[in-house]
Amino acid sequence: MRARVLGLGNTILSDDGVGIVVARRVAERLRELGAEGQVEVREAESAGFELCELLEGCERAVVVDAVELRELAPGELCELELADAARGSLRLSGVHDLDLATALALGERLGRAMPREVRVLGIQAAETRVFSEALTPAVAAAVPAAVEAVLALLAD
Repeated sequence: MRARVLGLGNTILSDDGVGIVVARRVAERLRELGAEGQVEVREAESAGFELCELLEGCERAVVVDAVELRELAPGELCELELADAARGSLRLSGVHDLDLATALALGERLGRAMPREVRVLGIQAAETRVFSEALTPAVAAAVPAAVEAVLALLAD
């Protein structure tokens, strides 16, 4: 089975779309490297139980999402532990939905083929509540480093 990159976000809410922007750039880099057949890249605006469907059928996954954590500066990258992935994420947690770890555990209990390894890359957002298709300057500047971080996580 293949690896999968899942970019999460909403591209009309400024920095909230950074996960999708990074996923698209990762897809471009994989094409340049001739490795697009080895890694599937997906995008989603949703979370919760739908994460089971989005991640089902791959052995390894890298999830990319915007985060809002007080200890990080805008554009700063962090790798989150799966159990802690919901902290600060707009897509990997929710009051009315499942967090990533719970969705994966439930998928396994239901007999779905969930990935054995899931890595989560967070990118600190500066603005996620303003309608804009543009990332803020600090977050836009972090996109190349985030793409390289995703590729490194895939190679790890």
